[in-house]
Amino acid sequence: MKADGVTVYTAIAGGQQATGALTALGDSLAERQSVPVTVREVVPFPDDEPKGTGLASAAVTAVLQFGIGTLDGNFWLTSLGTGLGMAALAVPFLGLESLCSAGPGSAPAPW
Repeated sequence: MKADGVTVYTAIAGGQQATGALTALGDSLAERQSVPVTVREVVPFPDDEPKGTGLASAAVTAVLQFGIGTLDGNFWLTSLGTGLGMAALAVPFLGLESLCSAGPGSAPAPW
């Protein structure tokens, strides 16, 4: 925090919840000090995958296979299956999001 404002450095690829919490904390600090807040994205998702589904599917598979030991077999085939399953779940929700939202930062739908 500087006299000219608050700068928040985030890494959305590291976790959306943590990024949201840090951004809210920066907003609160800036409001209390009556200074502007600047949010800088240090580790964004790739441009061709703004929701990070591919990264999440590999991480889920790694945790389930190597961390907990509930999955067995070829890591890459299991990761592919996990990714396809996540895509099957994500696509309808992304479609609903695009229907019900006018874009990032917009007001929620009136219904």
